[in-house]
Amino acid sequence: MSKSANLNIRVDPKVKDGAEAVYEKYGMTLADAVNVFLHRSISVGGLPFDLRPVKIERQAKPSFDPSALSGEVKDAAEEIQNFLDGEGRLARRPAKRKLQVCALIYLASKFESGREYAEKEVNELLDAWHTFGDRVLLRRELVDGGFLSRDRDGSRYRLQETHPMVEEYGA
Repeated sequence: MSKSANLNIRVDPKVKDGAEAVYEKYGMTLADAVNVFLHRSISVGGLPFDLRPVKIERQAKPSFDPSALSGEVKDAAEEIQNFLDGEGRLARRPAKRKLQVCALIYLASKFESGREYAEKEVNELLDAWHTFGDRVLLRRELVDGGFLSRDRDGSRYRLQETHPMVEEYGA
């Protein structure tokens, strides 16, 4: 029996899942497919396929336009414009308290009034509207800041009908 060596690589989970589905049709595991690729690379002295540049047509992302919003939410979005990406998602957390509150007002506007949300739904909504990967911080700040209410057991969340204004934070 020949010895084997471990090979640890990082790949996008979607790529891994897709590749596993492809190789499963051939009765192969991903490890089997990597072995075949490596053996073939050695036998041909390079990549076992032609590699050509792929021309990708890039479409411009629609830019976020806060003028489509109204009232306090529009004001908040305009204040945090530099923290939003082209799709209106919060790309980074502002350092200044006033801008943090504006970001919370903006994120709170993404919740529907009168609707109850499970924690999973709150997480999904926050993930859709920010890109810096800290939904726990945002969820906690929305609750602690009075924008969302939460059942004692943390199972249900609701948008507060009224919430503090920027001025009330002393920002």
